[in-house]
Amino acid sequence: MHVRSLLAGVGIAAVAVAAPLVVVSTASAEPSSSTATNCPRLAVHQQLKEYLAAHPDVAAEITHLKTLPGDQRAAARKEYLAAHADVAAQLKTFRQDRRGAWAEVAGAAAAQMDEYPAVKAMVEQLGQSPAGQRAAAAKQYLTAHPDARSQLKQLRAANRTRVQDCRAGG
Repeated sequence: MHVRSLLAGVGIAAVAVAAPLVVVSTASAEPSSSTATNCPRLAVHQQLKEYLAAHPDVAAEITHLKTLPGDQRAAARKEYLAAHADVAAQLKTFRQDRRGAWAEVAGAAAAQMDEYPAVKAMVEQLGQSPAGQRAAAAKQYLTAHPDARSQLKQLRAANRTRVQDCRAGG
């Protein structure tokens, strides 16, 4: 196994949140109740979409701001938000909810790691290894624990499926 592939797999196993965060932030399908659990940022995106549908004046202003030259956008946005404190507060809430969704994703990833004990043990061992020695330690661990290699493949496949589900909105 190549070290680069190994580290990519370990990165997915250890963090398991980067791809869903990026994917979910760009998804636009309506979430089901299971989507809100698996893709919490998608749920926030849907709430924002509903807010803009209920407030066409805000949606129109956002569209207008996007048409302005880049050097004028920040000033126009600040001026609008200063004049509409309620909109500023609501958009700030959406932004905080979206940023806070990482904890839900990380919690789900940690729970998922419990399903793959050999991978979890490898990640814990690698976390205790000095940074410059992690690739060698991972290679040794995978050689000594063939079950970890198969579990790592299963985990990567499960994460790909979860990302695809988030992209599809459910």
